[in-house]
This record gives sequence, structure tokens and C-alpha cells, in this order.
Amino acid sequence: LVGRLPGTEASLFTGTRVREPHTRAFIDSQLDSDNEVADSPVDSRERFYSFKRVRGVPYIVIVGEETSVAMRGWWQNLWITVTGLVLVAVTGLFLVRQFQRRQLAEQELMAENHERKTLQQSAQASEARLRALIDSIPDLIFVFDEQGRFVFVHAADESRLSRPVEEIMGQHYRDILPPQLAGQLESTKAEIARSGQAKDLDYQLELD
Repeated sequence: LVGRLPGTEASLFTGTRVREPHTRAFIDSQLDSDNEVADSPVDSRERFYSFKRVRGVPYIVIVGEETSVAMRGWWQNLWITVTGLVLVAVTGLFLVRQFQRRQLAEQELMAENHERKTLQQSAQASEARLRALIDSIPDLIFVFDEQGRFVFVHAADESRLSRPVEEIMGQHYRDILPPQLAGQLESTKAEIARSGQAKDLDYQLELD
């Protein structure tokens, strides 16, 4: 038995052996399904046929769709597929570039951290060498800021200072040094401010 779509009243008959070549070929092939493009024996239009054998019964279903209609759906599916692939490709490219930018930023950050760590280690080493050099000097060393406050004090024997180093730091030299020496420092500072050149000051400081 063969069920055909499209069909006509003239084609609805039984008891006649199928002679249409494409249908006959499918019947003889024993395939479960097949597709074929051929002119319709009903209306002579080119159609895309799908043949399907119903398992367990001697029945074959044949459905024919005009080629233009079938191809329209195929083009629509192809367009949807291509559009989807393009969107996936664009999204993938965006994600890859974001990943590459992130990797580059991480590498730059690691390099910056490494450079900062190297500079810090170098500064610590230089400070340690300078501290060792200063500690080997037996003389007193005072460093003042622009306002005349102590920012650094070195004494090989701190017991000879009038006050502990912690109390001297941040104090103005007028509050720590003898008045005569403080006056000499004032004059030297004024001269340096006028000339813009370093000056030597020889002084004597009596320590208890």
C-alpha cells in the first residue's frame, strides 16, 4: 500500500501495481527512508519527495513538497545557522581578546611588583650599608629640616647626649643646643639662604 501527498481522486485506487519509477525503486530498495527530487506524476511539478516505510506493515508514505518551498526553508535554516556561527565567533573573539588583555595586565602587574620588590631590596641594602658606615663614625651627626628640627641624630655613645635620641627627634635646635651654638647656626642658615651654597661651620660642643 502507498499513501501519496499530494494526490488526486484519479490516483486513489487500489489493486494496481506501482509503476512510478522512483516509488518502485524505493520499494525494491528495502530502505526505511529516502529522499528524491523529481517531477510529480500528479501535477508534473518538480518536487522534493520524502519516502518513509512504516515498520511492521506493508505501507509506504510518500510526501512531496515543491522544490522552491523546500529550498526556501533550507535557505532559512542555513541563514539561521550562519548567523548563529557568526555570533558565536564574534563572542568567542571578544572573550579571547578579553582573556589576552587580562593576561597582559597580570604580566605587567607581576613585572611592576618584581621591579618594586627589587628596588625595595636595593634601597634596604643601601640603607644597611649607610647605617653601617654611620655607625663606624665616632663623631656626632645632626640633620635638621628646613624649619631647624632634628630629623636624624647619631652618637657613638648616646649617654653623652643631654637627652635620649627619641626626645631630641622633632625638636628645634634652639631648644636643644646651647644658645651660642644655636645663634651660630642661625647665622649660617641665613648666609646659605642668601648665597644658595653650602657653608662650613666649626664649633665646639661640650658634653657632660
